[in-house]
Amino acid sequence: MPAVNWRSLPSVPGGSRTFSRRLGQLLLALRRPISHLTLRGLLNRAKMADLAADERRIYWKYVGNYFDVEMRGDERRQIIEDHYEFILRHFPKNTLNIQPPDGEIFWTNQAANGSTYTMALMAAYRSPMEGELELVFREDANDLASIAFLFSRGSRVDMAHSEVVLIGGLQGAFGRSAEYRRATKENDNTTPIAMLIVAIRALASAMGRIPLVGVSNKKHIATLYAGGSKTFDYDRAWQDFDARRLASGYFSLDAYEQSQRSLTHLTSSHKARARRRMAVKRRLYESICESFEALLNANRAGNAVSL
Repeated sequence: MPAVNWRSLPSVPGGSRTFSRRLGQLLLALRRPISHLTLRGLLNRAKMADLAADERRIYWKYVGNYFDVEMRGDERRQIIEDHYEFILRHFPKNTLNIQPPDGEIFWTNQAANGSTYTMALMAAYRSPMEGELELVFREDANDLASIAFLFSRGSRVDMAHSEVVLIGGLQGAFGRSAEYRRATKENDNTTPIAMLIVAIRALASAMGRIPLVGVSNKKHIATLYAGGSKTFDYDRAWQDFDARRLASGYFSLDAYEQSQRSLTHLTSSHKARARRRMAVKRRLYESICESFEALLNANRAGNAVSL
């Protein structure tokens, strides 16, 4: 059966654009029924191990826009399969609380202003089409920033590595700029997004120093509905975090703390400030590495899911 481009399906009178889209998505699933059932079985095993979101729509995510606007339906399904095969091999079963909105807290800072800052790992629910997991930064009960990602094979994004972390979304919370600035000040002048980048690098390091791959402006799924109104510049953000642009259009980040940049162009006072920030990130990186390694030790002790 030929491939179906569901976006090109004609709409039906009566505002049935949604109907056309759903029909195209159904045809995409029916075109590969065995593959769809294989993914469903994999997701069921992940749910039984508390390693997947407990919701029905997770079975159908790949038939819509997911992670990269340029990916075809089969490619989207494959990276989701990769992710759940990976976590079923490497994550402990029935010991992590990844169900939103609480998640598994792996870092806490009780600040002098009385606020409690935390970072948690959970199933993606703010940006479910940008990844399967999220790292979330909070001030008390308020989300200030999040990063959506999944694990996949390097070959899916033209990389030689057997495994990679695919980052599909990175964003701050809308309407909370004052809280965001306060959190930056209370955490040694390190922004919540910068702390999440340190955290996901620490996770990748704990998993064996696998590389991270970030989606570009051109590939981000928000281009389909936000267009030029998109406010977050992914290309610039990845470059600020020392990422390298790949021929495939993605950005590659190493699985360790931010590199030691040359400080020769800075004044003495700015050099001292830069060194303090680097030291803060180094301590944070080491602390989070220890947290993730402790979480994953349950798997090494024999609690991994049997496939």
